[in-house]
Parts: sequence; structure tokens; C-alpha cells
Amino acid sequence: MNVLILWLDRLNIRVKLYRSQLYPTISYGSTFGTMFYNSFVFKSLPAGNQLKNNLYQQVFFRISVPIYNRSVVKNSLSQNAVLRKQLLNNLSGERLQRNNQLKNYIINWRSNYKMYNSNASICIAMKGALNDAEINFKNGKINYSELHDVRARYLSSEREKIRSMYNCYFHKFLVNNLISNL
Repeated sequence: MNVLILWLDRLNIRVKLYRSQLYPTISYGSTFGTMFYNSFVFKSLPAGNQLKNNLYQQVFFRISVPIYNRSVVKNSLSQNAVLRKQLLNNLSGERLQRNNQLKNYIINWRSNYKMYNSNASICIAMKGALNDAEINFKNGKINYSELHDVRARYLSSEREKIRSMYNCYFHKFLVNNLISNL
């Protein structure tokens, strides 16, 4: 998303550059030099006289009015406007996508949190059932196979509680990570 914002800034700078080509320009300057030329002829004038007689200065003032590039600049500005609209559409699309992704992560986190709470209450109930089954096994009311089934259900409920707790924290991490990158 930051890349798209940088592109938008660059496009704004391009608009200013293109529009500057529509304005007339004024430039001025000066030159200073000599037309001294030594052709290595034996009978030439001395260098001092040559420099004194052939010294020149120029001052110039130039006005440039853009006439022929108006259509080129207008075409460039319209292409720039199209690119700007495309980037703004991409930017809004990315924002919508991130918002939808954030909503999806929040929904998943809430559902996993509810699943964790229900699995935790099931695990507490299974712990009580296991304690009752162990007492009944000591008293001889149930056999070892039934005690083993209750233990297996308790361990299964613990496993589901741990899995739902992991899923809950994982989706909470995804939500926090996405929010911190906005």
C-alpha cells in the first residue's frame, strides 16, 4: 500500500512537470571569450595584441513560447490522470481487501474463542466424570474397560481444548499483525 502512495506522489510531481511545459520560458546569460587563433605562422602578431583585438562579450536574453507541444502535454496529462485513477482504484481495492481480511480474522478469532470456552467447560465436566468413574471403579461398580473409555474421552476433550486454544491465539495473532501493518 505504501508503494501505491509513493506512485501517487510521483504522478503528482509529473503533473507539475507536464504543466510547466505549457508555460513560456525566459532565459538569459552571457559569454566571454576570445577569437585568438595561432596558426604557427612565423609572422603572426604578438599574443597580447591578438587578445586585445579579438576579445568578445555576449549577453543574451531568450523567450521560448511553447506552441507545438501543447497536444503532447495534454496527452501526457490525460495519460497521467488515467494512471492516477487506476492507482486510486487499486488503493481502495487493497483497503477493502484488508478490511475484509481483518473482519474474517476477527470472526474466526471469535468463533475459536467460543469453541475454546465450550471445550474448556466440556473438559471440566469430563474431569468430574473421570473422578466419578475412578471412584466407581474402586467401589467395583464399573469395570476397567468403562474406566478406560471415560479416560479416553477426557484425554480427547483435553486435546480439543488445547487445539481450540491454539487456534484462538493463532487468529488473535493474525488480527494483531494485520492491525499493526495498517
